[in-house]
Amino acid sequence: MSLVALGKVTGAHGLRGTLKIHCFGNDAANLLQATHVFVGRQEVQEAGDEAKRYDVVDAVDAGSANTVRLKLEGVSDRNAAELLRGTYVFAERQELQKLGPGEYYWHELLGCHVEDERGTELGVVESLLETGAHAVLVVQAHAAQSTRRDAKKEGKQYLIPAVPEFLRKVNVEQRRIVVHVIPGLLDLDAK
Repeated sequence: MSLVALGKVTGAHGLRGTLKIHCFGNDAANLLQATHVFVGRQEVQEAGDEAKRYDVVDAVDAGSANTVRLKLEGVSDRNAAELLRGTYVFAERQELQKLGPGEYYWHELLGCHVEDERGTELGVVESLLETGAHAVLVVQAHAAQSTRRDAKKEGKQYLIPAVPEFLRKVNVEQRRIVVHVIPGLLDLDAK
């Protein structure tokens, strides 16, 4: 079973065990339509990690950016809900909605190799950040990429906005992203 993180429990809502969930990405639809979810302590579930399955009793858009109120079977009071604060909410990969052209789930971008339009590899997508306006790719440069000119890249992270102006080509099957670099985006010469 392949699980995908849809959001993180940020706290309890009310006294009856309803969870407040911060949804990852721009759309809470997968979480709002789920009949069951998994809850675990690690954002990326690997073999041996234990995520507990819960049936969804109710899911409501909280009306604020990327927030859903989720009522799970077996989480019956505020104390039980608070115990889940900081955990991650997952769905099975095959249960996710199909996306339109040019749309990607965060988990599809993780691990993709990032290069500029000239073919120079910048690194690998390590994580994504939600800024409110849009997601940002956190690209980790690798020591193996270092040359005399860009030796300062070793161990460096680049923050690249995940918007069409910067993401020129995304191929999740080939695990490759081509980005448009503007002055100041990478700050290769910064000390």
